Amino acid sequence: MEQALDSLFNTFRQFVEFETHIGFQKLINFPFVTGFGYIKYKLTNYNGHSIVGRTQIAPVEQNCINWTDEIFQTVKFPISDAGHLLSCKVELTFKYMSEARAQSKALGVVNIDLAEFAGDRNITVRFLLMDSKINSTLQIFMSLYQVSGDIIYKRPKNNISKVTSSLDTLSNSTATQMEANKKYHTREDLLHIQNKLIMLSTKNEEKSLVEIVDEILYD
Repeated sequence: MEQALDSLFNTFRQFVEFETHIGFQKLINFPFVTGFGYIKYKLTNYNGHSIVGRTQIAPVEQNCINWTDEIFQTVKFPISDAGHLLSCKVELTFKYMSEARAQSKALGVVNIDLAEFAGDRNITVRFLLMDSKINSTLQIFMSLYQVSGDIIYKRPKNNISKVTSSLDTLSNSTATQMEANKKYHTREDLLHIQNKLIMLSTKNEEKSLVEIVDEILYD
């Protein structure tokens, strides 16, 4: 009965689809110098269906583990009544094996909401392993290209405490400002900005252009 209601509810929802590309690159600052590691992944769609798999088992080399594995998947995001993209979760679990490869042990996880990266193209991000004692960082490539759904939407804000820019020189304050500027990110959003800019400029003749743009971005 519950599944039937969910199916009926989703029938009336609006959706956008993204071609999603995730590339596993490396685990950085790994405390061990020998052994092997891999990433187990689980991508859960809006309808509860999951895609599971894992990377190749790769050796530890100079406190680092490198992979070349990739995920290509079309992901459908529901849109809330308020116009926000709803979550699409990816859980990444890092597993380590000793030289003997007798048994693997989970040493940390990364939980990603793909909705936070909708519209981002060809970016590299680093995630600190959570529920972990080794303080290692997982670096991955991400690209989410919209292929259907001509709808205005807003995506959730990234959690800066869990995400680090691929540019090591980027400061936290700069990263925070970049995230704020990403609020509008689709061509539909740009049209929305243009229309709102015209409306506000006629109503607020004494305001500067910068003040009007700030009002649009941070309302």
